[in-house]
Amino acid sequence: MTPSPSRSESVAQWLQKAVHGLDQLWHPKRATFLQNSNQLLIDPERFYPTCTFVSVSSLHAMLEELRRSDGFPEGIRYNDKEFVQSLEGIGASEAIAISDLTRRGSGESPWNPFTAGWLVRSLLQIHNSNAYRRCIGESGAELPTKLAGSISSAVRTQCELLLDYLESDSHAKQEVGHPFLTYLSYYALTHAFEASLSNAIPNKTRDALTSHAEDQCYRLLGMYSAGSWAPTGLLYLVNAAGILAIRDPLRYRELITASLTAVGELHCQTGTWPLLRTSFNSGPVGPLAVSAFEIGLHVAEIARRTLKTDEVASDTAPFMKILSYLDALYSSARKAYSSVTVQVAGNSAPVSVSGWGDEQLPRSALVESWVTAYVGLFLSATQELRQLARQQTVLSRYSAKTPSELRASAVSWEDIGAEDVDVRYFGYIQTRIIDTIRLPSGPKPDAIVLPHRSKRNVSLLLFGPPGTSKTTIVSAVAQHLGWPLVTLSPGVFLNEGQHAIDKRASEVFIDLNQLERVVILFDECDGLFLARDAGKGEYGLSVTALITGAMLPRLQDLHDRGRLVFVLSTNRITAIDPAIRRPGRFDHIVGIGPPGKRTRAMLAARWLPQAMVAKELRDVLVGLFANATKNLTRSEIKSILDEFGLKWRGLDTKFRDDVSHVQEVAQQVVSSISEDARMITPEMFKQFKEERDRYCLSYRQKRPDSGSRSDNDE
Repeated sequence: MTPSPSRSESVAQWLQKAVHGLDQLWHPKRATFLQNSNQLLIDPERFYPTCTFVSVSSLHAMLEELRRSDGFPEGIRYNDKEFVQSLEGIGASEAIAISDLTRRGSGESPWNPFTAGWLVRSLLQIHNSNAYRRCIGESGAELPTKLAGSISSAVRTQCELLLDYLESDSHAKQEVGHPFLTYLSYYALTHAFEASLSNAIPNKTRDALTSHAEDQCYRLLGMYSAGSWAPTGLLYLVNAAGILAIRDPLRYRELITASLTAVGELHCQTGTWPLLRTSFNSGPVGPLAVSAFEIGLHVAEIARRTLKTDEVASDTAPFMKILSYLDALYSSARKAYSSVTVQVAGNSAPVSVSGWGDEQLPRSALVESWVTAYVGLFLSATQELRQLARQQTVLSRYSAKTPSELRASAVSWEDIGAEDVDVRYFGYIQTRIIDTIRLPSGPKPDAIVLPHRSKRNVSLLLFGPPGTSKTTIVSAVAQHLGWPLVTLSPGVFLNEGQHAIDKRASEVFIDLNQLERVVILFDECDGLFLARDAGKGEYGLSVTALITGAMLPRLQDLHDRGRLVFVLSTNRITAIDPAIRRPGRFDHIVGIGPPGKRTRAMLAARWLPQAMVAKELRDVLVGLFANATKNLTRSEIKSILDEFGLKWRGLDTKFRDDVSHVQEVAQQVVSSISEDARMITPEMFKQFKEERDRYCLSYRQKRPDSGSRSDNDE
């Protein structure tokens, strides 16, 4: 079972507490995060690199999650620009390079992969995150050029060192390579490469790491089954599974989930794990204490990466089991939250600091930035995993196409057809829906934000005669966004009969309200939204009115929640209830007609026989078919061109390039078009024009770069 909504909603409150707890430990003068609340007793001058990098990473993850839930906190002191500039300032004032900031402490301590991995992770989140800067109103959605350059330089430098660490002789001989550090290094390098800020890890190195991680998972699972398990082995098991999840989560899915399940079963009654906070020594890092929330973070991230790869998973049960273990740790986090009062130097009144310290103490007397940061990262990752598992479960119940399936179909505006001069619904949909969700100006070309009712980018009503590619257009929208497409037919709501439609509608919309980043198409569902005065009998409301009445408020709720795009496709907009067209249910109404002359010419050029290479002949035929196929659908045009192709191939080769002879054959094919057999009759097209002119004026205005509208061939 999925967690109850009340628990899910309360996560945002705890995320806000973690954000404010960390922010209380931000030192603006030094632009660093303090190690713990006791550091407030003095004016600290020491830079705490690991605590700071983990805290920056955590803040970005939490703020992104809170933005998604409209719970962005106010009054945050932390600032990306100050943080990155402080790294440059340290380099200038202390005569050290930014690459040396990953030393543990001061003095002669060597560079270490643990701190370096977290530095890369924190800088990548700054590089990729537009949400934070938008929320605090900084420089639009772009990083300042100098700041972006500093981040890129630091990431590249650290990635070179991390790669050297993974490829070192001592690491290959497993004298240094604790999987905890290997996973952090591998994670940082992989994400830096995905952000185009690092070279790819050589295949030889990846293969060696993967082979060792796979062997380690099997060995440790065998020890666990045999009862010869050492509690500290879970550190090895979690991080070995993480390496497999990064390399090939589909291939190693069963081994990964078995490993994470075993880790979950090692919970003690407090919801944490035994012997955590135990320091281990691993080569260049020296002693490290591991928090239970850090392990929980890795478990959630690994499970999320493994589940996400499936896109629509056939079985989410293993992940729901893993979530139950993470929920136990979440309960432990709520109990371990504490507040301490500190007398800050220079302040007359004491300061209260809230957050987390030692998770094995119910109420720690010390608030630590790194533990609070891990709690925030853990909560954010668990919330994402919960949403993903819930979404996969819902998608498996309906007819859904995954993003990879949509990419394989390669649907684009160009595939549908070129836009005619005054029929510009492709550009309209691109501008009003897709471009407001996908951010082409961001640091990542596929940066995605959630739809929101205030932006009027949640819903779309498409209408037009049958065969005008309405369904194909919706597929193109989903493909452009990179989201799954869920198609709902009337049978989904009527599979238990008309008497149970309200019950089924309730069940379906409960499912839909659990989805996000999905395109939903109500296809051929006109009968569910018919005008309520249609068919009214002597005993009052008709069945149609009852069905429509059951659907409208649920459609409104789906719209107000945002977080996805939904589309209703209908042949006749005047047949559906007028309440559907009211603002607040459908943000945009777009009429889709048969292809115009320019589009017909493009389709003819595409579907003429490829063996016909004579340009003069092709140009003549393109014009002929473009003029002769007015008001035909794409499928009808394709059928006509296919018939012509058969006849052309049947000609003697000496006539195939003869313009007059081939033109005569084309005229014969065109003259065979029967008016009665057309999908769109003249009366249907007349009705469509009237409806389009009435409801769709917004995208039929003249172009900004054009002085006047051109006449259509209608």
